[in-house]
Amino acid sequence: MAFPRLYRAVALAVLTTPAWAGLKEAIAYLEDEVPRWKRENKCFSCHNNGDGARALFALKATGFAVKPEALEDSLENLRTPKNWEQKTLAIVQYASALREAKGAGLIRSTGEAASLLEKWQEPDGRWKVDEEKGEGAAATYGPELGTALALGVIEPASESVSKAKRWLASRPPSSIVAAAGILFGGIESEAAERALLDRQLADGSWNHEAFDTAIAMLALKRVGKADEAIARGRAYLLKTQLSGGGWAGTTRPAGGTSYAQHISTTAWAALALAAAEPARR
Repeated sequence: MAFPRLYRAVALAVLTTPAWAGLKEAIAYLEDEVPRWKRENKCFSCHNNGDGARALFALKATGFAVKPEALEDSLENLRTPKNWEQKTLAIVQYASALREAKGAGLIRSTGEAASLLEKWQEPDGRWKVDEEKGEGAAATYGPELGTALALGVIEPASESVSKAKRWLASRPPSSIVAAAGILFGGIESEAAERALLDRQLADGSWNHEAFDTAIAMLALKRVGKADEAIARGRAYLLKTQLSGGGWAGTTRPAGGTSYAQHISTTAWAALALAAAEPARR
């Protein structure tokens, strides 16, 4: 899935809008946090160098200024897929970041990552990420969202993509993340759209959670629906943004504390703010 096409026009946004100010703060926060993990822990992380970097690459591709030094460590990791952590979720996260880096003109090819992803695909077409017992969260995805992001890296005409889409089309939109994953995967599903619209709350959020809100906004934006619902979601994200520029991590069960979920939630929320801005104008 190529996030830039969701909000390419955002690069021309009016700088004084509240959404723009919130997005600038989120970018600045991620610029500091994304490279901090490698610096302090001497290893790469799928929440910092995967999700966080993916958001920065996608935003850079649309014209937002991103400090080059914030991306250096992530690019180092993404250029060598054979060295990635050998578990499905990490491979999906890094491959998705690699795709956005290519979109930003920082990496030439995603071929090696696509081949690696195909090796980890299940016979039924999904990518079996680690957290499948409950609804996926910002750093764990769940099978529908994980599968949608994975197939976005692989050539559209491949059998791997066909299998993935058949699997997604067979899935019930039983949760916010599942419904969003179905739509992200390019499946036309009125049931998934309705599931998202019906679950938006009075405060504009989904589940009173930043990640759930962001993922629902991005899915609805992808299918070109529900500008009013997206605008309400944007208002919720701006209201709940932390003073440092990030968002509280969405955990399962809710209310937990997780640095990984915090970084990944912030990445998704930043992308949602960027996607929502054109609807404001």
